[in-house]
Amino acid sequence: MKKTIFIFMALLTSLMCNAQQSWDFTVTNANDVVALEAATTEWRYTEASDRYENLKPIDGALTAGGTILQTTQGLKFKSAEKKLRIDVNKRVQLAGKNIEITIPSLKKGQTVTISFASTGTTAMTLDHLVNLENTSGFKAADKNTTQTGTGTVAADGDVTFSSTIGSVNIFSISVSAAPTPDDPQPAGDDHSVAKNLSKNQAGLQLLSGDVKYYNTEDLADISIDGAKVLVNLKNETTDIFDGNVSEISFCKKSDEETPIPVSTIFTSFDQNGVPSNSFFTVTGSSNKGEAVIDGTTYTTCLKMDSSARVAFIIYKPMNMTLYFGSTETASIKINGNKIAGSGSTYSERIEAGSYELTKDKYVNLFGIKLEPAE
Repeated sequence: MKKTIFIFMALLTSLMCNAQQSWDFTVTNANDVVALEAATTEWRYTEASDRYENLKPIDGALTAGGTILQTTQGLKFKSAEKKLRIDVNKRVQLAGKNIEITIPSLKKGQTVTISFASTGTTAMTLDHLVNLENTSGFKAADKNTTQTGTGTVAADGDVTFSSTIGSVNIFSISVSAAPTPDDPQPAGDDHSVAKNLSKNQAGLQLLSGDVKYYNTEDLADISIDGAKVLVNLKNETTDIFDGNVSEISFCKKSDEETPIPVSTIFTSFDQNGVPSNSFFTVTGSSNKGEAVIDGTTYTTCLKMDSSARVAFIIYKPMNMTLYFGSTETASIKINGNKIAGSGSTYSERIEAGSYELTKDKYVNLFGIKLEPAE
């Protein structure tokens, strides 16, 4: 079974490059601010504008003190010294001509959307667009006009953009999921089954939002061939999904002899993102920060990026409390639904059933508490 789980995780990593990605520079990660403040030989801080400016040339990921900044993680930058600025909770500024941002390893047909504006009264735009076609919205305008430029990835590979005219503020970047082929479903009826908590199952998350479940006892293996996922069954039939699988996960069966939880269930996360309580199934990576939960200070957490997932099953109504970084605003999706957070904690009564916590905006999750509902 361990080998099977490892194969599923390898497939998941391979497929994540086709998933939707986004960067919101109007929200600066709190841990990034701490790292930038400490890296005084790399970044200069201006209090009046709450701005960090690079003191050394950059060609790659943005870092501070050797740590990759979470706000821009996954992007590459090329800039001379004093030409790249991070305006905290506002934007990233390309402070000059030919300052480049690169989005690596995209797939042909994905859509790139960039929100940007000039930094002053001179009309500016992003006029140097590499590996984008069918572009729109990239018109020159002054700082009073926030523009939304879009384009389609022309070929598998990196997308790079910059302005050859002058300085530009970048507010956000998003990349759509890889497009679904015209006929993405298996030929004929597939052999998936209904979700069954009493069975060990593999789950294929489709770009359409549907999930195809297969009992692992019926599987010979699952293999990947380029964009195709092949589900090979022991009865010598194969279901082929062509380019429309965004994630493969493994769902462990629930033990019917496990007693229904009647007391508080809590988990934190260690330096590797591993939960302290095996009641929760977790994938993702760790981060550092600080949160105080019931008088205890926690400094390691689960980084709620696009790869993060927390799953659990409850058999009676419970009150769930989620704990985020002390300077963060609660943000997460519960079974695909966004929450409306206003502080660093979020509480909600949840009914018996299966739950999945995934990324909404980038935040750090320090703890989860489940308490029996009255």
